[in-house]
Amino acid sequence: MKAYVIGGGIAGISASLTLAFNGIKTSLIDETIGGNFLNKTCIPSKILLERSKKEKDLDKIIKDTKNIIINLKKNYEDLLERNDVEIINDKAIVYDYKLVLKNKTIFYNQNDKIIICTGSLPISLDFDFSNLIHYSDELLSLEGSYENVVIIGAGPEGVEIAEIFNNLGSKVTIIEKKERILSLEDEDISQFYSEILKNKGINIILSKEVKKIHSNDKDIYVEFEGGKIKADLVFSCIGWRPNTTFLNLNDLKFDDYLRVKSNIFVAGDLANAGVANVAKLQGRIAALNAIGKNIKFGDKIHPYVINTDPKIASFGLKEKDVQLARVYKIRFDESVKNMIDNSVGYLKLILDASGRILGGSCVSKKADEIVNIFYILAKLKVNIDQLNSFYPSIPSYFDDVIDAIIQKPNL
Repeated sequence: MKAYVIGGGIAGISASLTLAFNGIKTSLIDETIGGNFLNKTCIPSKILLERSKKEKDLDKIIKDTKNIIINLKKNYEDLLERNDVEIINDKAIVYDYKLVLKNKTIFYNQNDKIIICTGSLPISLDFDFSNLIHYSDELLSLEGSYENVVIIGAGPEGVEIAEIFNNLGSKVTIIEKKERILSLEDEDISQFYSEILKNKGINIILSKEVKKIHSNDKDIYVEFEGGKIKADLVFSCIGWRPNTTFLNLNDLKFDDYLRVKSNIFVAGDLANAGVANVAKLQGRIAALNAIGKNIKFGDKIHPYVINTDPKIASFGLKEKDVQLARVYKIRFDESVKNMIDNSVGYLKLILDASGRILGGSCVSKKADEIVNIFYILAKLKVNIDQLNSFYPSIPSYFDDVIDAIIQKPNL
């Protein structure tokens, strides 16, 4: 048996290493290791946001970011090679029982395993002058400076990019056709972060759909319901779609085991991962199932983070999804750790009637770390009252959170 992993993003890397750890001869096929995750979107945007807080020269920031990515890519390549994963730098067109590369065709049989991790592509806007629209996978191709930046879409990606250019001194406008930003979050989180963006000077236009983009050779104009705005850079951040461009299979429907058929599995955005940690987990599960395990992918409470400043992180159920829930809503702006870090702090925990943790959301510089802790507690089925016996280090965000919970025992 041999395994072929198609796609070198975080899901493909995870699948390849899992197969190799289990003694399976594995080839990872992609034009470059790292996929969008490392080379274009997830990691680059985080580096750009962090660097733009201090450095205002976009060209320099992009150059530094590319150098960091080169080193990170080499680390992944070395890890794969140390574990005897064959890296084939090519694009594979996938058919039933064959993989067509530029210079050769690989034939596989029923005993060989295929794990497809081809990721996703930005959903494009169908406008005249569509060549004027940029997408988040083009961040590292930008040059120069931009006075007026318009971002279409106020999801996590749009908000992150808005903050990057706001840090660089651009006048930033977000246009969102829904009634609030970050619409997948609970309303209080959306409102809380909307105020943060406004205080930073970012203009937010809600409940307006972009109708037209045009140019007079000098300026770009974005027209929306009831108005228009001038820009010299326009980003569309309205979502992503699975990348099936090079897949010529009869069916890509998959089951709870990420299995398309007995020898073909999917992971990552093809399996609706949406975030990197889920893609990584799916890669591992798909690989284990390919070698005979029987593991369902069913973690519905996974954590995720929006790398804004401060960060936004969530896990598990939302307040709107739970009836008869107990809800802790905690502001800890004046706590010791938040004052040291000069940050804001908001935490919401969703509990069932017995006090078991079902989900939560947090806005803080350390929101990802706070939410990861509560995610683990939720997985361990910890009751909120048990936190009374915890005594973390001081000062720490977790200590601030426990203090706040103890002070509000009857919510």
